[in-house]
Amino acid sequence: MNASVVVPTSGDGYGRRLDNCLRSIRAQSVQPERLFLGCLERRGELGSVRRLTEQAIEHEATIVFAQHDSTLWPPSLARNICFRHVQSEVVATVDADAVLHPRTLEMALERLASDGKAVVRVQTKLMPYKSDHAMFRNLSPASFEKNAQQGAVARGPGCCIVARTRDIESIHGWDEAYVGHGVADWDFVCRLKMQGLHLISLSAVDGVWSMHQDHERAIDRSAVQRNLALFSSIDKKASPLRNMESWGGMPSSFGQPGSVGRPEQVICANDLSQEQLLLQLSRERVQSPPKDGADLVVVLDANQPCDASHCRVATLCRENGVPLRVVRK
Repeated sequence: MNASVVVPTSGDGYGRRLDNCLRSIRAQSVQPERLFLGCLERRGELGSVRRLTEQAIEHEATIVFAQHDSTLWPPSLARNICFRHVQSEVVATVDADAVLHPRTLEMALERLASDGKAVVRVQTKLMPYKSDHAMFRNLSPASFEKNAQQGAVARGPGCCIVARTRDIESIHGWDEAYVGHGVADWDFVCRLKMQGLHLISLSAVDGVWSMHQDHERAIDRSAVQRNLALFSSIDKKASPLRNMESWGGMPSSFGQPGSVGRPEQVICANDLSQEQLLLQLSRERVQSPPKDGADLVVVLDANQPCDASHCRVATLCRENGVPLRVVRK
């Protein structure tokens, strides 16, 4: 079974927390087929495109940009815009402040291979350390075993879910009506269970769990209450289809027929000047959708360290809502 990993993040690149998260993904005993960064920014605000591009180049990740109008960050949208481009059999969604055990993907894929109606949830521990602590830089199994008894277990389904792409497609991805912190995870797992699936948990008992990196939190309590009210108002027996269009930037359209495994229409940025790239993007966007139903993707061959030209390409992709895939030859 092949797997992709989706990491929702914000325009500032999440700093050291995202670095640690991506390093833990690259340290997996089973490597993902593709790594996606779902980058969300508020309209009119420029995030640290250079930092995010550096991280994408270092980890050979695909950045999928989108913008929105709300003051609250809806991570569901960041996940869905990435899911639209997933072509693997299995997808894992990992929060940018999580650090995974090196065998997480390996054990999750083993569980899914032996149970056709399962979804794997990785238990998260809220570690009492700052995000630059040495334990987050030592990604060996021994480090996890040493700290297995520390930290409180997070409530809810956790920040890491591994499932078959077809199962996530069947419930149309994450509900984008939930904004800010909390509840969206519960809704997501609830709808998976309504599809006849059951949860298998990987935890400290199995020796495989994720560490949550401690950081400051600006939680909008009123938004959490609105999310709880929305969750309580939904008839869980009906499994309604809602929010098929995202808040802005680009439609998620995840779950619609043909959204998984679609062909790609590739533009190679290395062969074009900034003006030529903008012209070609404009020309291709006129064909809505691109010809043959393909997803438009800009590819950047980056054999050198991140420089200004890479950032300009990333900025153009962000402004046009087009994924940027960084590859090395």
